[in-house]
Amino acid sequence: MIVKLVLLFGILGSALCSFPNYQQCDSKWKNVAIGTSEVTMCQKGSLIASVSSMLKHYGVKVDGQDADPKALNEWLKKNKGYKNENEFVPDSIDKLKGVTYIYQLSEPLLMYAAYMLKQTCVINVNKKSTWAVVTKATKDSRGNISFSVMDPALAKTSYAANEVSLAECYVSL
Repeated sequence: MIVKLVLLFGILGSALCSFPNYQQCDSKWKNVAIGTSEVTMCQKGSLIASVSSMLKHYGVKVDGQDADPKALNEWLKKNKGYKNENEFVPDSIDKLKGVTYIYQLSEPLLMYAAYMLKQTCVINVNKKSTWAVVTKATKDSRGNISFSVMDPALAKTSYAANEVSLAECYVSL
């Protein structure tokens, strides 16, 4: 009986910790323009895909639909979620029920601490060319920090702290 409970909670825990793998060039939204610009999801949609993955992970709905990049983009256009045509406004999703923006971080140790405090960070990597949602943060015995991610642009599953330049962090309500 105890073994069954441990297995059940292990399976449930894994399901609760999963983030959908939303790729920015998915055929469902790759040609969708971000905000009011001509830039498409496939060209520069890693941030919106990452935020969508986080929202779906938390069970947040966007206009009654599951959060995916296309639905979120439409919602952001109607709710002042972009400035200057296609620049995402991080705290705009506070209007959605279930998650709120907390802060921006530039120090990997603080990003690691945010993860340990059950916050979810969307990190900027590769010198601002792409974004990914952190699914796990680890620190080894020498103090080296790394981030496991759902990366909607590249086929990477993790980044070292020195590859991360910025994080936008959120908490589930």
